[in-house]
Amino acid sequence: MEVSIIIPTYNRYDDLSIALGSIFHQTKCPKEVLIIDDSQNESISDLISRVSSQFVTSGIDLKYFRNPHQKGSGIARNYGMSLANEEIILFLDDDVILDKNILQKLTKFMNNPPGLLVSRDN
Repeated sequence: MEVSIIIPTYNRYDDLSIALGSIFHQTKCPKEVLIIDDSQNESISDLISRVSSQFVTSGIDLKYFRNPHQKGSGIARNYGMSLANEEIILFLDDDVILDKNILQKLTKFMNNPPGLLVSRDN
């Protein structure tokens, strides 16, 4: 199973830069990272341009979208969900710093869920 990470952001260049660094250094990288930008300027777009080559080198598809809908993190998350391509969707705020093993643990858990998560037919 592969992971899509969706991050809505609003004028938080420094925080998003740190969050992207924590994604870039994962022991298991996501397949794609979608940045949904509600910002009023081009700073986030500039950040994505600056770091995109690092993501390409790691095989991570870093995608940038300006939110064409109403503004707000919930709307941005829904918009990102409509664009995501992978089986596991992880929503992050733009100030989250991930432990370097979290995606590896998440995919292991999703591939081998404990018995309590097995659905029952009614």
